[in-house]
Amino acid sequence: MKINSKYKSYNKFFNKKIYKLHLGKVFLICFILTIFPFLLACERDEINKKIITIAIISCITMQIIIQFVYFLHLKLPSTNIQQWNLISCFFTILIIIILVSGSIWIMHHLHHNLM
Repeated sequence: MKINSKYKSYNKFFNKKIYKLHLGKVFLICFILTIFPFLLACERDEINKKIITIAIISCITMQIIIQFVYFLHLKLPSTNIQQWNLISCFFTILIIIILVSGSIWIMHHLHHNLM
C-alpha cells in the first residue's frame, strides 16, 4: 500500500512540530532546575544550609538525568550502539571525577605543605 506524498510531508511536519514542543517543555524544566538552586543560594540566610544543599543536589541530579535522556538520547541499551554510547558516557564521568578529586587532593596538600 502506497502512502500519498502529501500525507508523508504532513506527518513529518506534525512530528517535527510535536518534537519542538516537547523540547521546549524539557528546556523549560531544565531552566527551572537551574534557577531554583540559584534563588535558594541567594536566600541562604533564611533557610537551613542542609535543606539548601539537599535541594541543590537533587536539582543537579534531576537535571543530569533529563539532559542524558532527552538531549543526549542515552537510554537503557537496547542496541550495541546505545551500549557503547552509555559506556563512553560512564567513562567520561569517571575521568571527570578523577580530575576533580585529584585537583582537590593536590590543592589540599599544597595548602597543608605551605602552612
